[in-house]
Parts: sequence; structure tokens; C-alpha cells
Amino acid sequence: VRGSIPELHASLIDDVLQIVRESVSNAFRHSGATSIEVTLSADERSLFLAIRDNGHGFDVANAPWGLGLTNMRTRAKRAGGELDIESNHGRGTSVEARIPVVGASGTIS
Repeated sequence: VRGSIPELHASLIDDVLQIVRESVSNAFRHSGATSIEVTLSADERSLFLAIRDNGHGFDVANAPWGLGLTNMRTRAKRAGGELDIESNHGRGTSVEARIPVVGASGTIS
């Protein structure tokens, strides 16, 4: 973790941790990865989360959106953020999320 992470509500922390947990679990179970990198950074408005592996990748467009992938997207959306999954055969997978931490009033969520 680089920089300081703003104080967050427990529900937002739980959502971020579950996205990380599911991404890492998927990489261990399905990708054949030998390396998984988790990066969390923040600015005054958003958390940025990236989980990257060097596994065999998959076709995101034709992947069965099981409970794990669906839950990650739901958690990011519930937190007001976005989740993006990119993967290419033989080139690994990248899961990235941007989650706002400052509400319209300027206070930390």
C-alpha cells in the first residue's frame, strides 16, 4: 500500500477485501499463475485496487459469470464504483476497481 488510505466505513472495507479475496482465490484455483500482484492506492476521492496474475488467462466475453465474478462486480457497484476485468489467453488476468471514498458532501464514506 502506497500513500495513506482514508478512514473508511466497515462495509466498504469488507467489499474491498472480498473483491481481493475472490480475485486471488480465482487466480489460485483457475489460472495456473505463478505470480499474483495486489495493489491498493488512494487519492482524496477514490480507492484504486488492482489484482494481476500471470496465469493462462480466459475469454472474458465468453466466461461463465459464476457467483464469484458476479459478487465482485456487485460489491464494486454497491460501493458506487466500477470493476473491470481484462484477460487474454497466455497473458494473465487483471481485475481493477475504482471505488469512491468521498461523498457529495465531501466527507469520507
